[in-house]
Formats: sequence, structure tokens, C-alpha cells
Amino acid sequence: MRLRKENPSILPTSLAEAYFPPGKTDKLLSNVARERAGENLVGMIEYGSHVTGDATSTSRRDMILIVKDTEKLHRENMSTSPKDYGRPRSVAWHTFLNKFGFNFYLTSLKSNDGQNIAVKYAVISSKNFITGCSNGDLELYVAGRMQKVALRPHFYGDEKEEEQIKKAINTARIDGVTFALGLQEKQEFNFDTLLHSYVSLSYLADVRIEKPDKIATLIEKSKEDYIKMLTPIIDEFVKSGLIEKTDYGLRKAHSLSQEEVETILKNMKLPTAIRNFGKNTLTVGFGKGIIYAGEKIIRTTLHNRRRSRYEKT
Repeated sequence: MRLRKENPSILPTSLAEAYFPPGKTDKLLSNVARERAGENLVGMIEYGSHVTGDATSTSRRDMILIVKDTEKLHRENMSTSPKDYGRPRSVAWHTFLNKFGFNFYLTSLKSNDGQNIAVKYAVISSKNFITGCSNGDLELYVAGRMQKVALRPHFYGDEKEEEQIKKAINTARIDGVTFALGLQEKQEFNFDTLLHSYVSLSYLADVRIEKPDKIATLIEKSKEDYIKMLTPIIDEFVKSGLIEKTDYGLRKAHSLSQEEVETILKNMKLPTAIRNFGKNTLTVGFGKGIIYAGEKIIRTTLHNRRRSRYEKT
């Protein structure tokens, strides 16, 4: 990020601990992560609607597999779960695609009671994960997902690997506050306006099919957790002289301009759109890509209809 490069001693780099809300981890996903990656697994992170609490009966479970070696993961996973992969089913091809961040795959798992569980899982190397979390002015494709509070990490690597992943997540969140700070129209603002800008970031830089009230829903369901996550980060910004506390709330002391942040986010749209609608289709396959997009459209349409009926009553 330019602000960090120009002011390396001012912008906070990371915090000792990354905040994650309490909650039960999904044992099915945990077991699958271990089975598919084994000792190659650095960590697994649950995310998505099942963590935020707004999942429907058709919502997929989402997880990220952070591994040491993506080639090894694809070689072993392709032999046991070949239908997860789009064509060509080539280890070299999918390893190449992984150089550009997450590779997403769709699969179906059997629960203990025999039910089919729809799952979307992302694969990324620990090296690219750490880089993706800290390249704030280049993309929010990785960092934007780690800026969210509703993550449930499962760490299986050693203490050093766990520390590196948590530090990377905190770096992404610090960069997120930096962007949100720049987006404030007024010098003085309060926590709620900063939070809305923060939660909006990945949607401003991304092109995705989402519910129109997605941001408001995320804030409503997780505000207390966002307060616990962001307060230590904001305190670090105050200590660094980037934010000042006032009687009204907070005041910008030093930040990127609103125009600079909006330009950065605008420039991210095309690369993220290419990854969402191009690269992801290559990883899961064209047919599954169409099915997944259809699932999102149906959920969004049904949600909008229910919302419309509610507002009329």
C-alpha cells in the first residue's frame, strides 16, 4: 500500500492477536480438510453465510484450504475427487491458476446422517495467502475476504505458520481500516460510518451477485464482533497519529484521500471480475460455474421477494 511505503513507521503493521468470534467449528469440514491435505495443510478457514448466520437451506458451506504446496494438493485431490475439477484435469494447469490467488472448487459431501452437503472450497498456498493479504493497493481478492469478522479458522500447522497466517489476516484488516478511513467524506466521523465503509470495501472492488441489503445484514448480525475486532486496530491508528479521538467520535489526521481510495477500488473491479467469472469457471468447469451462478441468482431473487413482501406489510 502506498501509504505504508511512504510512511513505514506510521502505519500499523499488525497486532499480536487476530480477533475471531466464538462459535463451533464444523467437524465435517475439519475432517475433509485433514483428509484432503494431510501434512500439507497449514490451516483451514470457514467463512460465508453459514458463519454469518444468514444461510438458507440451499446455501453452500465455504472453506479455504491454506497449504504449503498447491501442486501436491491438486495431485492428490485430483486422484480422489476428480469431478471437483474443471477441464483440463491437469495438475500443472490448476497449479498454474493458483498463482493468481484462490482456486475455487465445488463438491458434495456426505454427512454422518447420510445427507448431501454442498461445499465450496478454495485452495491457496500459504505464500500467496500472505502476499494477498498484504498487497492492499493491488487487490482485495484475498484481503477482502479476510477483512470480514465472520471467519472460523482451524489451524493445523506449527505455531510459526499459525502466527504468520494470523498476522497476514490482521494486516488485511489494518489495510481495510486505512481504505475505510480514506472513504470518510468528512474529517470527523463516528465508528458506525467507518464500519459501513469497511464492510463495503470488498463489494466496492468486486463484481458479485449479492443481496442488495448484504452490507446492512452483515453489520446487523455481527456488529458486536466488529466492535471487538476493529477497536484494537483503531486504537493503534490513534497511537500512530493517523486518527484522533474527539467529543463527536473520531477525526482523520492523516490518510489517503477519498478520490485515491475510490480510484484504487475502481481499478480493482476488472481484475476481480476476470477472476470471479473467468478463472473460477476454469477451476470448477463451465457447467458447474453456470449452476453455481444460478444458485446465487435464485437465492438473491427469493430474498428480494421476501423482503418486498415484508416491506409492504
